[in-house]
Amino acid sequence: MSNSSDNKSPAAVIGIGNYLRGDDGAGIHAVEKLRKIHAQDTIDIIDGGSSGPRLRFYCEGRTHIVFIDAGDFGGASGEWVRFTPDDAVSKKKISSLSMHGFDLLAFIREHISGASVSVYAIQPECLEPGTVLSDPVSAGLEDMLDALEEELKGFA
Repeated sequence: MSNSSDNKSPAAVIGIGNYLRGDDGAGIHAVEKLRKIHAQDTIDIIDGGSSGPRLRFYCEGRTHIVFIDAGDFGGASGEWVRFTPDDAVSKKKISSLSMHGFDLLAFIREHISGASVSVYAIQPECLEPGTVLSDPVSAGLEDMLDALEEELKGFA
């Protein structure tokens, strides 16, 4: 795994969110789990934190990018969805509870070209300060990562 611009893998999984805001940190929890599984792989597993527009650096030169984030899509807590930017319409409202406070879909459309992009979003239950995921999000994350593993097989 490399995060340097000279040794970037063509494929990256980027977890985003605020680790200190409960379920908003689901993307960061996901990359922590993925790093244990893919420690020797050629896929870059990146903690994008609450980088917002600075994520562009991590995306440059990639052919495959997967984002993992918490997102309010009206589902049940812990429910997750996978979509591509072409599949979705953003209804993002900037929240004071979200440190990255930017529209991921708008970012992807504006700054990423020439790469296949997918987004895994999980419905949060709790965005209160803390580093522990709620039970529904923790359970949903395990199911989501199983599905993501199938997608990652196609990147090899």
